[in-house]
Amino acid sequence: MGGDRGLRHDLRMPTSLEDAVDRLYAVFASERRPKRIDHCSHCVPDAEIKRMLAPGPVREIPVDALRGYVAGAPVDAGTVDDYRYFLPRILHIAVTEGFLLCDLDFVLRRVASAGLRDWPAAERDAVSGLAHALWRRTLASPDVEAEPVLGAIAELGEDLGPYLTEWEAALTEHAGATRLLEFMRQCYGWLEPRRRLWVPGWPTAAAATVEAWLSGPGATTAVTAAAEVSDDDVAEVLLEILAMA
Repeated sequence: MGGDRGLRHDLRMPTSLEDAVDRLYAVFASERRPKRIDHCSHCVPDAEIKRMLAPGPVREIPVDALRGYVAGAPVDAGTVDDYRYFLPRILHIAVTEGFLLCDLDFVLRRVASAGLRDWPAAERDAVSGLAHALWRRTLASPDVEAEPVLGAIAELGEDLGPYLTEWEAALTEHAGATRLLEFMRQCYGWLEPRRRLWVPGWPTAAAATVEAWLSGPGATTAVTAAAEVSDDDVAEVLLEILAMA
């Protein structure tokens, strides 16, 4: 299990998902509201576009007014500038109630393809802050699997090293330890005799980062250290992880 990446958590990042969402709206508030959106009426109904452009805060646009647009934008509907205006609401929905046909990985892949790397630093940081806050909530959740969330975050082109560091820090809590045990059972170590990561569809670099973490000594060290200071229930989960290593 993983090598030492020498990465530190950025203390400027929002501490909760709610704070991260608020930061998104604040940072993208300078984007201009579009007056019209070029689109294919068969792909995005005119009625949905009308609702999107209706007067009112972007935060109040209903999810059903954005479903068609999210499936096509910014490739087949509107421009990247249009997309950036609606992005806080799109991401807000994606990390909370979700879109029916567009999973989180699809939404984040579209954000990356819209040129995220070339956007102003404050906007890039706001998107990254949301991803980190979502990951921390996942690690603290008793019923959310880690693999689909981490795989979706990887679609942003994010370096997963800091996310693995956050996972190490969460191992003393039952939810964080359980997320790792589930991940290893589902995605790692079952292809004998050589252990390997199995995460179909993940970006290659992201998968390599996680596999290096699991196959090197760093993750084992983190799990061992957490087991020494955790209560019995958490330690039991961590010892099961070590038995799989």
